[in-house]
Amino acid sequence: MSRHERPERKVESRIEHSQASTPSEQAAERLRADAHPVRRVQFEAPALSPPSRDVAPSQAPADAVPKASHRPVEVPPVRTALSGASTDKGVRQPTLIEARQSVSDLIDKGVFKKAEQGDTKTGERRAIADRTESGDRVREVDNRTAPVEKIKVVYADQANDPSQRVSRADFRVRKDGTIEVVNDPEKNNKKEIVIEVEREQGKTAEPTAEQQRSIDQLTGYLSNRLMKANQDGTKDGVIEDRQGLVSDRVKAELKVRPAPEANLPEPVRHQVERMRRFEGGGRGVLSPEETDSYFTPRDRVVPRAPEQSNREWSLRETVAAMINVTEAQPYEAVRNYGERGWAVGRYMLTADMIADWLADLLGDPPDPAKLEEAVKKGKISAKLAEKLKSPQFRQFLEKLKSGEQPTASEIQQLLPKEMQEKIAGDLIAKFSEQSKDGQGNVDIGKVAVAMAIGRMPSEEELARPEFKAFENAAERLHEISKARTEHPGRNLEWQDVPTGPRKEGDDYPPSKLAVKLVDRAEDVARSMNSTGWCYKGVATALASIGVNVHGASAYMAADQLARDRRFVEVSMKDLRPGDVLVHNRSASHVHGHIAVYLGNGMEASDHVQKLITGRGYGGTRVFRLKDSGTYNA
Repeated sequence: MSRHERPERKVESRIEHSQASTPSEQAAERLRADAHPVRRVQFEAPALSPPSRDVAPSQAPADAVPKASHRPVEVPPVRTALSGASTDKGVRQPTLIEARQSVSDLIDKGVFKKAEQGDTKTGERRAIADRTESGDRVREVDNRTAPVEKIKVVYADQANDPSQRVSRADFRVRKDGTIEVVNDPEKNNKKEIVIEVEREQGKTAEPTAEQQRSIDQLTGYLSNRLMKANQDGTKDGVIEDRQGLVSDRVKAELKVRPAPEANLPEPVRHQVERMRRFEGGGRGVLSPEETDSYFTPRDRVVPRAPEQSNREWSLRETVAAMINVTEAQPYEAVRNYGERGWAVGRYMLTADMIADWLADLLGDPPDPAKLEEAVKKGKISAKLAEKLKSPQFRQFLEKLKSGEQPTASEIQQLLPKEMQEKIAGDLIAKFSEQSKDGQGNVDIGKVAVAMAIGRMPSEEELARPEFKAFENAAERLHEISKARTEHPGRNLEWQDVPTGPRKEGDDYPPSKLAVKLVDRAEDVARSMNSTGWCYKGVATALASIGVNVHGASAYMAADQLARDRRFVEVSMKDLRPGDVLVHNRSASHVHGHIAVYLGNGMEASDHVQKLITGRGYGGTRVFRLKDSGTYNA
């Protein structure tokens, strides 16, 4: 992902099962739901009862911030936002919102409701439909002159600590389906519109039927009215729907640019979206039925072997649930994997995966003479050895590889469920060994990705948004599996909490100023969207919380922040959102570089990009805001 794609910060939660603490003892504050410290979700069963030139802010030219085009937005020549077909979530679309009508017209007609002051979740955003905030976040205009590039749909932040909840909504969809306008997008040139969906704390299920109808209608209306339409009928914009709140059918009809997760097979993407609904959910309780819904029913899979540990069983269950959870007959399921041919069964095994397993068992190329040795060593059963010898099995593999769809009877005969479990179990064990870190810890997410693509992923592949989403969802799902395996048939209490070890002098949970700095830094960076002016961008963000830095180059901020008692210098290895990174100058970077860490591997300076770790610079220093101090915030 290039820095010019301006990715939204994301919270990718980890899940941790706890047996001793109560929910009240585990309660922790969040930095924010949509901004993105690394997080985890704890589960427990309750007791049985860029590096370019950067100059000083004062030297930045007046035109450093790109100006929006003054070309009016063309309203697509369509009468309604969407067709009247029912959505994939079973909600019938009624009379739809006309794309030709303005937001203010729809407020006057009662289709939308104007949000009142005090309706927002925090004091940071007090804007209403005919008002905008001061500063860089929203600049009021008479009429929008630039198209919308992104519509973001997200569940409301219900963090455990109400003071840490952040709302960035432009529209809010209430539980009864009422659509409220917080900021009229036709009175500003923001490139992103946020639709916030109301929910109770702990809700991870689908939106209500009324909400679903309104979400689909509002998303369609905004897309058709405010996104740029291309000549081929597609739209030059994206719908960011990380939690799966917009109907698939609606997104397909709107013909927007696909989000990164669209590259995942549909069942996989839906599982990722379900795991993301824990983000910002605060805390809640999963019933046994709700917990079971994330996995293939255990009465449909091969029973657990007596020698299988909880860890091995949960890891297998997680891999299968990430790849194939929706099939009524999981071992007979098939899916076309394009160039890899057909994938079959509970673990979506492909010809290349089975060939790799055979190579591990019999050598490369496989030596049939080693089958007897494998049987004697207990690696495979005699029955399995006979099946592997058969010409029908070799023909079956060729059929998978060539792209010819196998029948259910062929799978039952030539790749029965016990054989699938054996092959998958051996591959999972191999990938687990390959994923271990220096302390011997297995990377659950990496193992799941490896089983999905048939090999260990590279670091470059893991950095791709869709792989990262898959990896994080698998880690969360694994913790759910562990918790329900250790406490079968019981409710599981969960809560979304920050992660990371607390160190002496750290402010943990993060200070409210860190929250504000993250917000301001990102807003300024997105507003500027330039290169070469990192010092100006960060200085502007710091000034909003009463911190002033000056000088001719970015590296000069380090000594100033080191002398400022409101900051503490911390290690680069313990980065948290809101930390300020200052890279010293070098021969290739004479002005150095400065940025604010946003979380999830992203930073903000005069644009948003992947985190620069300091390579090529003359060293890096990191500064963190303390809880104490006087701020003009």
